Amino acid sequence: MTTQIKKSYVEIINFLEENKNKKVDTILEQLKSMCETKVTTRTFRTDEDGNTVEILCWYFKEWMPVEEFAPKKNTASGYNQMCRAGVRAWTKKQRDSEKLKLSLHEQHVTGEITLDELQDKLAKVEEWRKNNLEDLVL
Repeated sequence: MTTQIKKSYVEIINFLEENKNKKVDTILEQLKSMCETKVTTRTFRTDEDGNTVEILCWYFKEWMPVEEFAPKKNTASGYNQMCRAGVRAWTKKQRDSEKLKLSLHEQHVTGEITLDELQDKLAKVEEWRKNNLEDLVL
């Protein structure tokens, strides 16, 4: 029976296979370094007491004071990743893009635009929504 190994463990299993005759204490440090988390950047800054003072807003991509963010449990910083204004802007953009998509589908159904035009315009709306672009030109 063949065993499927999770992709994240393949490197470790291969390393252990290559070193199966060695004692654990001789390869333990190498294993630990292989298992360390690779993410080293943080999206929040703390003061000397460990209190969060600034957060990198996911929507605006800028550092903002913690007062601009809503509290959120079970996060490293203790706050949401978007400031309140960012949440409002993101929500509005989601709502507007859905309205635009619905309008484009209606235009296609009534024969105002072809299927190719519909697909092209839907792709532009999606790019506008995802990439936080200011203006949408259809």
